This record gives sequence, structure tokens and C-alpha cells, in this order.
Amino acid sequence: MLGFRVNINGKELVSVSIEGINILSVQVNGDVYGDELAELQVFGGYYSGDKDDTHFIWVNEHRINEGDEIEIIFAESVTTSYPGKTIEELYPKTEEQKMACQTLEETFSEISNEPKVRDNFILKLQLPSGEPIYSKTNINEFCFNFNVMWKWLHPEKASVWLTSNTLLGIKERKKGVSHTKLNLKLEQSVKFKVST
Repeated sequence: MLGFRVNINGKELVSVSIEGINILSVQVNGDVYGDELAELQVFGGYYSGDKDDTHFIWVNEHRINEGDEIEIIFAESVTTSYPGKTIEELYPKTEEQKMACQTLEETFSEISNEPKVRDNFILKLQLPSGEPIYSKTNINEFCFNFNVMWKWLHPEKASVWLTSNTLLGIKERKKGVSHTKLNLKLEQSVKFKVST
């Protein structure tokens, strides 16, 4: 079964096949306020728009350090390393906690008042050809997002994109700046590094 293999510094972090799901995603993201430089997530599920939808997380908020090289391989034969967990399993909440959720407006206001930990990010993406592409976020931007996603609609490829955005852009649901966009064919891979 095809799927993703995710390596960090040449060592396997996780492998996930597409068996039983219709979307699979590997994300690396970071923002200028967070203590961690960046975090990696691997998640997916079966999404049809009804009550039987499933959402599983295989890697949750894995810390990425400066100099770490993340490799994502779109492989033809993958065995899932271990079962994914649901949000409820990762974040069990009491009824009181459920009632105390912040509004989006409160969340954005809280984040914007935090002191910056860094001014920007330097992003390196190595294409399947081996060619490196370098990008840099600007001083007004809040975050970057690197994503490799497989969807059942186009099973022969995985989409890769690297974007950055301001806090206001996220609040207003704007797409932000596109640094790179490409497709992976089976048995191709990309490598990604982030620094400041």
C-alpha cells in the first residue's frame, strides 16, 4: 500500500500507509512567537462530510530543531508504523474545560500581544531532482507552513507546498505567500530544513 515515510536526519520517524483513509498529510510549521523553532505533525483520515468521518494523528507536535533535515518519501509500498490516535485520545477534556474554550478573537488578541522570539525563518526545500530552493519569511510575517499531502482524488501524486502568512492574513483567512508548489510522483522525495 502506498504512503509516506518520514525521516529526520536519516532516521525513520514514522511510516503511514493510505489504507482505510482518503487524505494523508505531513506538516511542518513554526511561528515567530513560539518557544520551539518548528513542529512536525502527521495526520489524516477518511473525510466524506458525514458522521462517519475519521481523523487520526500519528505524530503530534514533534519538535524540530535548527539543522534538522526532514525527508518525506512518497513510497509505493508502506506499512504503517503504529495506529494513529484521535484528538479525544490525545487531548481528553473535562466538561469544564470544554465550556472554557477561547473565542478566535481572544486567541488572536492573545497571540499578537506576545513578545517575538525570532524575526523570521530561513527555509530550504530540496526538490526530487536534488536542486535546493531557499526562501525567507519577512519581518511582518507570523508563520510558515510546509505541507506534503496525498488525496484519493489523485492517487498517483502527492502535493507539496511551502507558504508563509501574517497573523492578520490568517485571521482574515487569506492564503498568504506561496514560496514553492510542486507534485511528487511515486518513489520521489523532498527534504526540508528551517533555520533563523
